[in-house]
Parts: sequence; structure tokens; C-alpha cells
Amino acid sequence: MEVIDVNTIKEKYPYLNQPGISVESAMRHEDTICITLSLAVGKLIEIVDNYDWQCVFDRGIDENTEVFTCIAKKEKI
Repeated sequence: MEVIDVNTIKEKYPYLNQPGISVESAMRHEDTICITLSLAVGKLIEIVDNYDWQCVFDRGIDENTEVFTCIAKKEKI
């Protein structure tokens, strides 16, 4: 397991570097990247639907609800 600098994540994935999204930490294990972040459910849905990230969450929650969660995907950084 390797820690990835948050600034590296923000440079590689500019859609995570925007107001309303707070990237807290990131790790890599082999080819899997896991990022913890705080954001509104609406932005989380956008990231999962448009950028191939995976996340377990309830899509029935109001889109303005703030959550702290983890997103993951297979990719080398």
C-alpha cells in the first residue's frame, strides 16, 4: 500500500479539484487507487457516472447532502 499525495490526485483528475469537493487522502495498492473525499451526493453521482469510479452509496439520498466517502478504480498513476 502506498500513499499518494493529494496534489498529485488533483493534477491527474482535475474534476476532483473544484469547489465543493475536498480530497482528504489517496492510496494505491497495485493497480487500484482509492481516494477519500467529502462532497455532495450530486457531485459523487457525476463522478461515478462520468469518470468510471466505483463507490457504494444510496442514490436515494438528496443530492445536496454532504458525505464523506471513498471512490476507487483500477488505474496506474
